[in-house]
Amino acid sequence: MQIKSSVKNDSLFISLDGSLDELSLVNKTCTIITNPIVETMNNLINKTKARKIVLDFSKVHSMDDFGIGFLIGRYKKAKDRNIPIYTLNLSKDFEELFDIKGKFNLCDFMPKFQEND
Repeated sequence: MQIKSSVKNDSLFISLDGSLDELSLVNKTCTIITNPIVETMNNLINKTKARKIVLDFSKVHSMDDFGIGFLIGRYKKAKDRNIPIYTLNLSKDFEELFDIKGKFNLCDFMPKFQEND
C-alpha cells in the first residue's frame, strides 16, 4: 500500500494505491498501531489544515475487514478534529463491503465526494 497526498482548495486528497488488507496493515508483531501506513495516515489527519479529507480509492485493488477497521479508525480520528471524510472512485464492490451486514453503512459516514462539497 502506498499513500500520496495533495491539497486542493480546502481539501486534503489522499490517494490509496494497493490493498487495504491484513497483509498490508498488520506488521510481523501483529499490531496495526505501529504500521507505517497507519502512522502516515494519522500524521496526515493530525497535521492537516484542510476542512475536509477525500480518500481516493481508484487504485485500491482489494480490501478486507482489516481495511474496513483501518478506515473506521481514520474516520474517528478525523471526526475528533471535526474534519469530514469523503470517498472518491469507490467501486460498487467496495460500496457493498462498506455496507456491513446491512446494519452499518460506512458510506453514510464517508459520503461520495462532489466537486461542490
